[in-house]
Amino acid sequence: MVENLKLKLCGFISIILLYYVVADKSIFIYVSSLCLYNIFLSCFEGISLKEKLNTNKNAKYKIFIATLIVSSSVSLLFLILGILIGDLFETLLGVVNTNFTFVMMGLSLLTCELKNISIDYYLNTSNNKKMSILFKYYHYIEIILFVINSLIFFRLVDIPLHIANGLLFLPSILLSLLLFMLILFVINYTEKKKIKDKNNIKINYKKDLKDIFVNNFSSKMISVVKNSYYYISVIVLYMILSFRYNYLISQISNIIIFIYFYGIYFINFISDLITYIIELVNKKDDWLSKIYMIFDKMLSISIIIGVISPLICKVIFNSSENAIYLMMLGIFGIFISLYNYTFKNISSEKIIYVSLVSGILTKLILIIPLVDSFYRTGYNLIYGDIVSTILGMFISFIINYIYLKIRDKKELHLEKILRILYENIILCIILVIIQFIIPVKEYGYFKSLILMIIYSFIGIWFLRFKKKNRG
Repeated sequence: MVENLKLKLCGFISIILLYYVVADKSIFIYVSSLCLYNIFLSCFEGISLKEKLNTNKNAKYKIFIATLIVSSSVSLLFLILGILIGDLFETLLGVVNTNFTFVMMGLSLLTCELKNISIDYYLNTSNNKKMSILFKYYHYIEIILFVINSLIFFRLVDIPLHIANGLLFLPSILLSLLLFMLILFVINYTEKKKIKDKNNIKINYKKDLKDIFVNNFSSKMISVVKNSYYYISVIVLYMILSFRYNYLISQISNIIIFIYFYGIYFINFISDLITYIIELVNKKDDWLSKIYMIFDKMLSISIIIGVISPLICKVIFNSSENAIYLMMLGIFGIFISLYNYTFKNISSEKIIYVSLVSGILTKLILIIPLVDSFYRTGYNLIYGDIVSTILGMFISFIINYIYLKIRDKKELHLEKILRILYENIILCIILVIIQFIIPVKEYGYFKSLILMIIYSFIGIWFLRFKKKNRG
């Protein structure tokens, strides 16, 4: 988990660098294809050869090759589906020249799965330390090349914008392909004798491959649906803003890119970090205690983010114009954390599917009415989209909680929730009072950074004081 957080932090730094590299050029086509890519990639989540390799020790290589063939076939289907969606994208949204980016997205998915399965096979059949080190640092190399790649194609080389968007997938494609070929070379030449199968060994390919690909199917669906929330928002928002409210295309692109690329990555990282710390420090506590903690800590952080969002945007993005969206995403982070955590504790697949379907249907039903409602009441209509996602995830959280409550005979106590709200209202009042002394407004970079540190320190101090006061 620590390694995963390090990787996410490096990934976030890379997309901030991308923000400055692309400057005023739009990466909307890349962001929309990336949302679809994450949905497709989620379908392969949890695939592991380990169990089948252990039970079929004399036919490991055959299982490996069969898994590669099936994975490649599914990836090719996704590639074709991606191209069709790209065409539909052009027809419905009027966005032109999407085919190249969606083809590159499909190739990235294909090569990524070839690489993942090869690494999984190699780690379960060999103890080569040098290769293990390469696997460990591979993603960091990819991040570095991603930044270099974006610098070349957005700043140094004059090429069409839609081509530059598609080439953002190039580092992933090339590195995955090189690593896959390297692993195959090592397997077929260096360790040929170890993996040679007996000719008379029979394998039940249908059963084994079904077990490999359908393994942890419910966890795959959780990831697919979560990414679908974001993809639905990108598509529906674009259609509503352009066709109903006549927003400029550049304005629509900037809003969607900030919220569903830069902003979501930032909030997801904060959510994962807080959940990890709570899990690490409170290993022995039950799920209910951790829900209180997640709600408490994420509410405090959302208040801090809400107050200093102009400073955060100035320091990270050198502009405070998107601060209002970051404030809303801070609130959204509370529900992301609760949504993610409760699903980890559910053992019933039926409940998982009911919860997922109920949540995503809520999102689909409410997104357009809520966007229209916020517009008519004079508020930013983007709030309607974020609130529809919050309500969808909240419905799933409620279903998950009811199941856990019945299963473990534990329930949330109103007095504890009110205490958390009371303490965080005090935090909010303290930060508001401090604003009269040190106002949060448009400053230069270094002054914004210093103020952000001061406000963050006050927030952290309050959290520590609150914890100490509770005993």
